[in-house]
Amino acid sequence: MVGILVLYIIGLIIGRLYFSPIAKFPGPKWAAISLWYEFYFDVIQRGRYIWQIQKMHQKYGPIVRINPYELHIDDDEFYNELYGGPSRRHDKWEWSAKMFGNSLSMLSTPPHDLHRLRRVPLNPYFSKRSVMRLEPVIQSCVDVLCERLREAEKSREPVNLGVACFALATDVITRYCFGESYGFLAKPDFGPEWPVSLMKVAELSHVLNSLGGFTQ
Repeated sequence: MVGILVLYIIGLIIGRLYFSPIAKFPGPKWAAISLWYEFYFDVIQRGRYIWQIQKMHQKYGPIVRINPYELHIDDDEFYNELYGGPSRRHDKWEWSAKMFGNSLSMLSTPPHDLHRLRRVPLNPYFSKRSVMRLEPVIQSCVDVLCERLREAEKSREPVNLGVACFALATDVITRYCFGESYGFLAKPDFGPEWPVSLMKVAELSHVLNSLGGFTQ
C-alpha cells in the first residue's frame, strides 16, 4: 500500500513538472509540484502569496507558474487577451471560486452564462450614469474626511490613514447600496473594528481556496 502511494506521488510530480500543459512556463518547482507552496504563503503567512508572486516575476519574467494549474501574468500588453469583455465566453476556475464560501452568489458562480444571468440585476448600479449620480455622495464623504484630518492636524492627534480610507469607502458604499451610511467617518477612531472583521473574512477565503484546490 505504501509502495503504491509512493509511486502515485512520484508519478504526480513527474506529470506536473514535465507533462502538464503549462510545464514549459518558469516558476518555482515547489509551486509547480504542489498547492502546499501557495498554502504556506496564503494561510500560514496570512495572505503573503501575492508578494511572493511579485518576487517570482522579478526572477522569472512576465509569465510565471504559481501552482500546478495556474499562470500569473504581469504584462499590461496582455490585458486585452485576459480581459476580453462580455463578448468573450470564459468560465471561472471552480475551485478558485470556492474561496467566497457561497456557491449561490454571483462572485462565486463559475459557468459563464449563469454568472452573466446573476449579474444582470447588478449591472445598473455599475453603469457610468449611476456612478456619475453618486458624485455628490462621494464628495460629501471626502469633505468629512478632509475636515477630520484638519482637526487631527490641529490637535496633533495621530491618524491611521488605512482605517480612515476604509471608513471613507465603507460610508460611500453603504450609502449607495443601503440608502444609509454606516457613519464610520463620524466615529472618533473611524471604526477600526470593521476592517478587522473583513480582514478575518479575507483570511478565511485563503483557507477555503486552498481546500477547494486540494479537493480537485
